[in-house]
Amino acid sequence: MLIASKPQTSLIPEGSYPATLSTVTGLPDEQKPKKVALGFKIDGQTAAVTKELPASLDADTPLRKDVETLRGSELTAGEALAGLDITKLIGQRCQVVVMHKVGSGGKPKAVVSLVQALPKTV
Repeated sequence: MLIASKPQTSLIPEGSYPATLSTVTGLPDEQKPKKVALGFKIDGQTAAVTKELPASLDADTPLRKDVETLRGSELTAGEALAGLDITKLIGQRCQVVVMHKVGSGGKPKAVVSLVQALPKTV
């Protein structure tokens, strides 16, 4: 009987990268999400990285800050109360900071720790 270890998957190195918002997923389900997973495609990388946030657009919450960064403008109180279809932000460009976290089973995984506006070019 031949037993082998699984091949190591290479992690995206920690650092800051230009990226595009590629997916928005409600967790544990789309109808009544408790969390939202934002998926980002990093330029020049095949793997995507995610950022999980509580599903709330209340003032000063992480999701609201990231939505405002991706929109390029603040949400009004009325927009936050009425609700916002954040899937319409898919395709927006940004800069993400990737860090490594220990995932399930003790394996490291690359995650987004910060979403920023793309720097202005001179």
